[in-house]
Amino acid sequence: MESPFLVLSQVARILERYEITYVLVGSLASSMHGMYRSTAHIDLLADVKPEHVQPLLDALNKSFYVDEHAVQQAVEQRRSFNAIHFDSVFKVDIFIAKADDFARKQLERRELRKIAPEIDQFIYVATAEDTVLAKLRWYREGDEVSNNQWSDVLGVLGAQSVSTTTCASGRISSELWISWRGRFYLSKANSLTQGTHDLPSPGRH
Repeated sequence: MESPFLVLSQVARILERYEITYVLVGSLASSMHGMYRSTAHIDLLADVKPEHVQPLLDALNKSFYVDEHAVQQAVEQRRSFNAIHFDSVFKVDIFIAKADDFARKQLERRELRKIAPEIDQFIYVATAEDTVLAKLRWYREGDEVSNNQWSDVLGVLGAQSVSTTTCASGRISSELWISWRGRFYLSKANSLTQGTHDLPSPGRH
């Protein structure tokens, strides 16, 4: 079975071929910045325009199941569509970049990183700070009950020198960031007290 990184490699090459600006986000991005978490899907943020739709479909259809109507609707409504890899059944979710500041900034701040030690290819990945902010957004929108989202945040913060000033300044409310930062250190303290590296989700407060 192919790894998610090999599937990601295929999609990234297609996007680059048609000069579609993209960035890897989601759990695979947080895994590259922090602790690896097994996942069966890949999340990409991409600036797909109407003129990209047909060539993108033609290229993806060779190795992926893609619904043409879903792609057209996603581009028109600035939503998302998925492509399912035939051989591995990995799902690639492509989120069409909206006209909001955070989506634009994620694409502007993206970093080139080697996709994996065994793959000689570089792809664009969201910065550690943007990965944390996106995860916190999804965590809040999910009523702050997702252990996976919170664990990903802790994994990135624990492994990277993420600037709290950068995270808070102009990207998310200072009060909200301070609250979440406090939860991180509380979770870290709890894990040390309990003698385990598993950092628990704080739940809602």
